[in-house]
Amino acid sequence: MTTRKTVLVIFPDEITAGIAKFPWLAKEANWLCLSIDALDRCLQLQLPHAQMPTWLQATGTFSADEHRYVYSKLQCLEESFIEQRNSMGFNEHAYWNHQHNLTQLTLFSSAQKTAALAVENLSKSVPLLMLQRVGVGDYHFPGGLLTAIIQDKLQRAGFQTETIYLPLSQLISTYAPTVYSQIPNYWSADVSQKWQESDSNVVISPSGLFYKSDQKKLLHLIKKLGVTTKTWMLSPPFWNVIPDGTGFKDRVSVQSAYENLSPSMQQALMAMVEGMTASTDEVMQEILGDQMERLDLYQHQIQQIKQRHLFQCLTFLGMAHLCSIKKMDALIVSNLDGGINGSLFSAAQDASSPCYMLPHSHVINQASEGPCTVITEYWQPQPSMSHRGAVNIPVYLPTELNLDSTMDLWSAPRPQKVVVLFNGIHRWTALNTGLSFFKKTLTDIVEICSNEGCELAYRLKPGDQTPLDAFCHLLELDRELCQKGIQEPLDVLLRNTELVIAIDDPSSALWEALELGCAVILIANRPFISSTLLDGNILESFSPEQGLELIAQVLSDKNQLDQLRLTQFAKLLALRESRLTN
Repeated sequence: MTTRKTVLVIFPDEITAGIAKFPWLAKEANWLCLSIDALDRCLQLQLPHAQMPTWLQATGTFSADEHRYVYSKLQCLEESFIEQRNSMGFNEHAYWNHQHNLTQLTLFSSAQKTAALAVENLSKSVPLLMLQRVGVGDYHFPGGLLTAIIQDKLQRAGFQTETIYLPLSQLISTYAPTVYSQIPNYWSADVSQKWQESDSNVVISPSGLFYKSDQKKLLHLIKKLGVTTKTWMLSPPFWNVIPDGTGFKDRVSVQSAYENLSPSMQQALMAMVEGMTASTDEVMQEILGDQMERLDLYQHQIQQIKQRHLFQCLTFLGMAHLCSIKKMDALIVSNLDGGINGSLFSAAQDASSPCYMLPHSHVINQASEGPCTVITEYWQPQPSMSHRGAVNIPVYLPTELNLDSTMDLWSAPRPQKVVVLFNGIHRWTALNTGLSFFKKTLTDIVEICSNEGCELAYRLKPGDQTPLDAFCHLLELDRELCQKGIQEPLDVLLRNTELVIAIDDPSSALWEALELGCAVILIANRPFISSTLLDGNILESFSPEQGLELIAQVLSDKNQLDQLRLTQFAKLLALRESRLTN
């Protein structure tokens, strides 16, 4: 009798591609998922899979100290890049690669931790099948490198492994191995002429303008700037969400853009790119260890990093070229940068053009010492350890809601409903916190609410950010209840809620909850390293022990709960009036 294959899989698209190429895998293999996304796909397809072990639910969890260590190394790396670029006369003070390098390092470190846990807990008597991508990725799409890291560690530990290679054509269509090989054609004679003749040269990078709140901030700012004629929309490397209007829609190859430079600039630029790439490689190997040297895919990944360095330098030079023709009236970006914000900030600041940032959801991670105006809803962003300078100048945006009229909500009775808001639950949750914290905290919350006779509702992140089946499976949540919480408009859910309990990352939904008269308690087991919307004037983060104690108190005493609601709302109202009038 043939031994049943155990398939170790990281990515959900590898499951689909593997079954497409080898249909027998759907029936004759046992799938062991090493990521939340992969488990979600197995559940959707009703594939035979191993129960995700407790040890894997903590995979990739990074402590605050580990994050600080990586941040500090990357900050030193970025400072050296800035010195190199200054030596070429770039004259800028913004980080270009910090966010991308951080993501790569956490992903690779997560794979190493996963591999170590697998070595400790899997049986060597069972043959392991690995599905491997035949291709190289970049920041968002690491290709087969994550799988290769795990396979290398398993093989050196004496496990029997077999590899099935999957061609890119069978993987998800959004895979973009050449994401940094094309660039907007800043040097086009047609673009240059239109730029020079236009009445307004406001440049918008639409990378993060997905959601209503982002678009609202943009429209408010455009109106404030008095722009009535033309904006220029940048085409980001990914997140191709170009709105209607004039823009840099024509793209050229990075090589063609490079050839626009003088021979002396080409030589100097390539020498700098080679130096930056070597420095990046050195830091990554210092953090990840010598395992990476043995992996061919890692060397391909370094070449992708080199391509990104070149792409960002050319982006800077292209925008600087246009600013030399005519000054940019304003640069507007989201913090979801698509790999271009740092270089755009540098070009704008060199030309003394005003810079604006629309912070998506709950973080501001653009590290720059140059002047930048942050458009936000009357909350003061907290400083982040990754910033070179301060958070700069917040400009507060009026909410759509008339907060004075919200007082009417207090006279209407509300059901004893508690909404648990899973801010930190998304596909890469394990990189931040780990599921064990969520599950333990949730278990305690359910017990408290049950004792007090309170109705519970759950709100996970909507859209494709949440592998719903997997989280309901792992956290033992009622799927229909979770589905209802996602489908119901957030404002409707909150208007019928007394208390919102948020777990981990703060998000903009917390401010909406306060505006609609809910009490909000945020529980987290880690300090937040990014610059968050957690304004200490109103909202603070409680440890699990403190938060659970407060929840028990307010749910057992209606007067305490109403007092918390009223106090938070009064502070919010006073803060809004103060900041919008100053």
